[in-house]
Amino acid sequence: MKISGFHTTRQWRKNFLFAFCHCCGWHHGSRGTEAVKLSVKLLSALTLIALVAVAVVGLSHSASAAADAKVYVTNKASGLTTEPSTAVVGRTSATAVYGTYASTASTGITARDIVANSDRFIVTIIDADLNTTTMITSDSGTGYNADRQDLEGDAVNVVGSGFDSAGDKVRLTITDEKAYPIIGTASDVKIFVAGTNPSQAVTGATAVIEYAGDGTNAPLITLTCNYGTCGNAVLIDIRYPSSIANVITASIKSVVDTTGTAVLTLTETGRNTNRFEGEVQVKARRTGVFTVGTNGNPATIPAIAGPITIAFNDATTSGSATNVTRTASYNIDTTVP
Repeated sequence: MKISGFHTTRQWRKNFLFAFCHCCGWHHGSRGTEAVKLSVKLLSALTLIALVAVAVVGLSHSASAAADAKVYVTNKASGLTTEPSTAVVGRTSATAVYGTYASTASTGITARDIVANSDRFIVTIIDADLNTTTMITSDSGTGYNADRQDLEGDAVNVVGSGFDSAGDKVRLTITDEKAYPIIGTASDVKIFVAGTNPSQAVTGATAVIEYAGDGTNAPLITLTCNYGTCGNAVLIDIRYPSSIANVITASIKSVVDTTGTAVLTLTETGRNTNRFEGEVQVKARRTGVFTVGTNGNPATIPAIAGPITIAFNDATTSGSATNVTRTASYNIDTTVP
C-alpha cells in the first residue's frame, strides 16, 4: 500500500531518519566532540518535534465552542424585524424597528389613534446552548414483545411472521411515551434487551423512524432484523432522545422604568428549535396609575417616548466569556398625526 509517497511504513521511517540525521549534523563515523554536538542537536530537534506533535494533537481534539445568543425585536402590527434574515411569514427585516402606544388623552392636540397591535412587539432570542435533550426509554410496561404481535398491542408485523430471523420487520407505536417525540435520526434510536438500560443491545436489529411524533400523537418506528435471532425469546426496550419546548426570561427597561424589574417570559417555538419568543405591550406612563412594568407573556412596560431595551443574560458564549448581556432596542414614535 502506498502511503504519502513511501511504499511502506518501514521505508517512511528510513527516509525520515536519514533526513533527520542530516538535519542534526549526524554522519556515520562521527567521534569525540561531534558526538557532543550530536546530543545537543538531537535533543533540540526531538524537543521541537514533540512540541509540533502536541500542537497538532491539540488542534485535532479541540472542543466545539458554544453559541452566542442573538436578540431581535419585531413590531406586531407592521411585521418589521431587526432579525437580519427570517423565514417567519409576515416579517420583513429592517435596520430599526418602531412602535408606538396609545395616548392617555382621547381628545386635544396630544390625542392620537394607533393601528391595532402597533403598541406590541415580539422579542426573539436565538440561543442553541439553551436547548436541552432528554433520553427516553419506552418499554410498553415491561418491554415490547416484538416477536409475538398477538401478545403485543403496540407491535404490527410488516414483513415476516415474527422478529426472530433476517428480513423480519415490525412496526412499533411508542404509546407509553407519546408525549415525547423523537429528536434526532434513526441512528439515535437504540434497541436493547428489556431492563438492561441500555447495556445489552439487541444484536442485528436496527430502527427506522416512520413518524417522530408531535407530543400528542405517538412516534412510529419500524424495526428490522438484519441478522441473527433479534427478538426471539426476549422483550425489547427502545431508547431515544427527546426535547421539550423550553422557557427562558429577559428583562425590559424604558426611559421611565430603568430598573429592569419587568421580566418577559419567552417560550421555545418548538421542540429543539433554539428559538424563543415572547410579547411586550407598551403603555403610556401615568403617575400613580402605571409607572412600573409587569411580568409575564405578554409583559408590559411604561413609556414616555423611547427606546425600550431588552436584555438577556447569555450564560455561555462562543469564547471564554460567561454571563454576557445581549440587548436589543425598540424605538418609539409618539408623533401626533
